[in-house]
Amino acid sequence: MRKITFVLLLATFCLVFAGCGTSREKQPEAALFKTFPEFKTVDTNDKPISNDIFKQHDLTLVNVWGTYCLPCKDELPALENLSKEMKAKNVNIIGIISDGKEQEVTAYRMMKEMKLTFTNVIPTDELMKQLRKRLIGVPSSMFVNKKGEIVGELVTGARTEEQYRMMLNDLLQKEGVKQ
Repeated sequence: MRKITFVLLLATFCLVFAGCGTSREKQPEAALFKTFPEFKTVDTNDKPISNDIFKQHDLTLVNVWGTYCLPCKDELPALENLSKEMKAKNVNIIGIISDGKEQEVTAYRMMKEMKLTFTNVIPTDELMKQLRKRLIGVPSSMFVNKKGEIVGELVTGARTEEQYRMMLNDLLQKEGVKQ
């Protein structure tokens, strides 16, 4: 009986305190980062890409996704639709494949099957290191203005096409961009 009680108390203790030390829901660290991390790499079409891409657009939605992530897969078609629709408003969408180095073949297959045409990047180790400081998990999205500044709230978890559209339109308005 004492053994069962001890095991139950130990299990309860682990459940209660394990969550306390790892929860980053408020993301205090993410709030410290005002600009997107510096990077220089190539996209999945072997085109060079760097922070300069932000200067070309009034707003860029950067979506970090993983090949193993079902919610990520679910929202990719919405991002594809928005990438086409929002071009007229000078909005860009970039995907960063969080496990792209390990799952490059899977990532390319998924992108082909889903007919994704928006820019996707297999990040350098340094870029992923910087992003891990900012993100809880995937999918996560952030919005970057022409100056490379992160604007709006960090989005953790999948969103619908309509939710992203509303966020983008709201941020364009806040950034003072004529629509």
